[in-house]
Parts: sequence; C-alpha cells; structure tokens
Amino acid sequence: MEPILTILVPIYNHERYLLNALYSIEQQEISYPYEVIIGEDASTDNSRDVLEEFQKSAPDNYFFVYRDKNTGMLENISDLFYRARGKYVIILEGDDYWIYNDKINEQVAFLEKNNQFSGVAHSVKMIDETGSLLNMKYMPEKGDG
Repeated sequence: MEPILTILVPIYNHERYLLNALYSIEQQEISYPYEVIIGEDASTDNSRDVLEEFQKSAPDNYFFVYRDKNTGMLENISDLFYRARGKYVIILEGDDYWIYNDKINEQVAFLEKNNQFSGVAHSVKMIDETGSLLNMKYMPEKGDG
C-alpha cells in the first residue's frame, strides 16, 4: 500500500538526540499508511552507529540513507524529499521530537478534510541540551501574543 504520509528525518551530528526523535515517531498513533526516510549526512559523531543499531529492529516502513560524504542540510533534505512517496510530507529533524501522540492523525485528518489548505503548523516547546524547558517562543499559539 502506498503511504499517505512520509516522515523525513535528516540527521547530522544528532547522536545524543536522534533516538528521542525516532522513538517519538514510534509513539505516534498513526492510522494512515506511512513511511519514514532517515538521511544520515556523514556525521562526525556516532550518529551512524546509533542509527545502524536502531535499524536492526526498525519496522519495514523505515528506510535509511547513509551518505559517505557530508552534503549539507539543504541537499540532504532535498534528496529525502525526492525519495518521498507520501501525499503529505513532514520533517522531523534528528534533534527534535514529538510529545503529542495524536499529532500526525490530527494533521492528516485536517488536510484530508480541508483540501483548500496545503499544510499545517503548530507551536513548539524549546529545551536546552539538558532537557530543561526554555522560556522562548518559536511558533506561538493563537492568542499567545
């Protein structure tokens, strides 16, 4: 079955964070056929090793792209977009993660019912490298000023 959704995960030097990103995808209660395409861009840390270990038990709808030389963020994401087969595409960078388990279902359902819209967005919470919440607004919710 063709995926309705493609989740792109660009990785570069995200060793400390990438499992949180990947596990947050697994936590999603996705009701639609989907694929996950992970692009590791020749990281200089141990990101590749972490991914190769994760890949051993990854679901069949996860696809891994390992680059031999760094192409840069734009080229990495562009290549991942080229590989995407889903009607909808979402990017989850390797140092980010999702905390709301019905995020994907709600976003896809909205787009399926409202074809005058071409995309959706949401607010985010920002944390530092220790996991402490930062008092910063990246995309404030309606009414947040």
